[in-house]
Amino acid sequence: MEGLTIRNLTKIYYDPYTGQHVVAVEDVSLTIGPGEFVAILGPSGCGKTTLLNMVAGFVPPTRGEILLNGRRITGPGPDRGVVFQSFALFPWKTVLENVAFGLKMRGLPRAERERIAREYIALVGLEGFEHRYPHELSGGMQQRVGVARVLANNPELMLMDEPFASVDAQTRMTLQEELARIWELRHPTILFVTHDVEEAVFLSNRVVILTHRPGRVRATLDIPLPRPRRWRDLLEDSTYKALVAHVFDLLRSPQESPRPLREPVSVPQALSPPSRAAEPQKSWWRRFLESRPGRILLLAILTVGGWQGWLEYQARTKMPVFLEHHLSPRGTVDLLVQLPFPPERFHILMLQRFGRVSGTQEHAVELRSVPLPRVREIARFYWVRSLTPLSDAPRLPP
Repeated sequence: MEGLTIRNLTKIYYDPYTGQHVVAVEDVSLTIGPGEFVAILGPSGCGKTTLLNMVAGFVPPTRGEILLNGRRITGPGPDRGVVFQSFALFPWKTVLENVAFGLKMRGLPRAERERIAREYIALVGLEGFEHRYPHELSGGMQQRVGVARVLANNPELMLMDEPFASVDAQTRMTLQEELARIWELRHPTILFVTHDVEEAVFLSNRVVILTHRPGRVRATLDIPLPRPRRWRDLLEDSTYKALVAHVFDLLRSPQESPRPLREPVSVPQALSPPSRAAEPQKSWWRRFLESRPGRILLLAILTVGGWQGWLEYQARTKMPVFLEHHLSPRGTVDLLVQLPFPPERFHILMLQRFGRVSGTQEHAVELRSVPLPRVREIARFYWVRSLTPLSDAPRLPP
């Protein structure tokens, strides 16, 4: 038995606005056995998500170590799967393609990855929705896709960061029961971060309660409720109510004041504040670019510029050659606009801005009387696969 082992974990950030070090998590030690469901509870800002991000490998710890089945965690890896609060699905991929994405990245053959993906789609109750896109699903169904995508990769540890916080109360209760059912069937090892006391008690085998920042383990509470668990059985259950009340008391009762940081503090050199006396005077624009709003603005400019450049490059590859040979006397051309999926009302309305839509095919739209200068504008749409003069295109069944 190895599972997840966290030893003396500490995370210290340097806050450039205050010039001080912020201790987010301090001296946390925790062990989770294989097949165990452990929930992390604590006040807002106590470092729950920071702790989960360190286990995921997204953030390096300042001190301490994290071991998964005896291996030290130094970064993200396929042995861990994360279900985020946001749905984090690819909007251009179907349910089947989203669930099979990790398997595809691992190099599994198409038939094998689709078989595995269908198995887990059925497990989360989405059988029959394999070929739907995320925008065609409700919020709860989208989160089920996220759970299925993680489970399909068979990770050694499943990390869940408030996965049901963005759905309504009734859907949340349904998803909680679904997750409890899946755990009872497959027994994945789960580390679950939540603010909801009732959710933590309902789902987990053990609840770990953190203190106010800096987050330290204040208490660990076993949950001896029998399984399977259903809300209709537990809402009036005296043991469940007593456990919830006890956890609330631990969260809300006064606690010891945070201990002062031990000296000397072993803060990495990269986190130490720069010496202000030796700094030359910086111009206002450089100070702005080094500030958080400036970095966000610069990132936004680079992102938009990169996206526009990619669209322009893609447009060149979609443009048909010798398009001038197909011009009508009025200087227009008839096009077959190829799409990677069946056209919907949105695509028809967008294309009507450039010409007259005369019909649709399985994955294409017939667009007539398009002015030559506007053909490139059509090619810039990311959802357009290619453009073909209608006179050269083979006729496909409607």
